[in-house]
Amino acid sequence: MTVLSTPTFWVMVSFLLFIVFAGRHMWKIISKSLDDHSQKIKGQLEQATSLREEAQALLNQRRRDLAETNHHIDDILNNAKKESEILKDKSRGDIEHVFAHQEKSTLSRISQMEEQALLHLRKAAADIIVDASKDVFTTAIAGKKVDPLVEQTLKDFPKKISL
Repeated sequence: MTVLSTPTFWVMVSFLLFIVFAGRHMWKIISKSLDDHSQKIKGQLEQATSLREEAQALLNQRRRDLAETNHHIDDILNNAKKESEILKDKSRGDIEHVFAHQEKSTLSRISQMEEQALLHLRKAAADIIVDASKDVFTTAIAGKKVDPLVEQTLKDFPKKISL
């Protein structure tokens, strides 16, 4: 028996032929499947990279926005502090002006009241002096004839002394 006549040989040959013919076709199918799978993974990686870059860009934008917002807040606070200092100084000046005006007005009223009091005292003193002078002259010249000029002077004296 020769090797060609044994069934094992032919099974082996047929198996090898099957592997060669079917293997080529199976290799194409497996290769295509692996290529498709690698392309799918590559697409997912590209999409993940794109999403990561987009997220990083968005994060950077938000950080810039936050920094800008903080800068604006600092500017607003600084302006508010400056304005409050200006208003405080202006209010202090206004209050000092009002107090100075009120003090001046009060001093003026006090001065006027002093002048009125002095005038009132002078008038009262003049009235007392006139009354006393009248009494002195009337008792001194009681029953004597008085010069009409002296009598007229006594009548006009309170008018001339009145301020």
